[in-house]
Amino acid sequence: MINSLKVIFLGIIPLSSLFYTPSLVTQEISGKVQRVKDADTIVVNSVNIRLAYIDAPEISQKSFDGVMIGEISSKWLSDKILGKHVKVLRITRGKYKRVIGRVFFKGEDINLSLIKSGMALSYGQDIPLEYKREAYKSKMLKKGHFKRAGFWYPFKWRKKRRSKDPLYY
Repeated sequence: MINSLKVIFLGIIPLSSLFYTPSLVTQEISGKVQRVKDADTIVVNSVNIRLAYIDAPEISQKSFDGVMIGEISSKWLSDKILGKHVKVLRITRGKYKRVIGRVFFKGEDINLSLIKSGMALSYGQDIPLEYKREAYKSKMLKKGHFKRAGFWYPFKWRKKRRSKDPLYY
């Protein structure tokens, strides 16, 4: 009788609870931003965080008029949150084992602020409508990098850079 109860009991326990990993179960990370790797990746509590729903220029990426837009975006983010206490709402874990999440500083959605300022584009699947709307507005109002002569969207720039196309350096 007891053995059959154990089987029934184990049958209703979610498999994920049998393989408990604190870093995967935690939905929120709070801490000081230790490093801004680029405009869409930061380090909080020694955890790499990829900002969700955005794609920002890579550090070495230039606009068509030669401006280092990757550095500008990274500096914008550093000025805003480096050394500050933030809250990260974890959405998932990405292919490079980074936590993908939304970053908040004093209640402000930093991911959305990057889009509003024209320092990043909305990107990915299941993007919140507000992110799409603000991306469209920043492009139409020529905010941030959209006031420049133009630039490759970061995901296209990375793809072409991997192909060693000299047009992208």
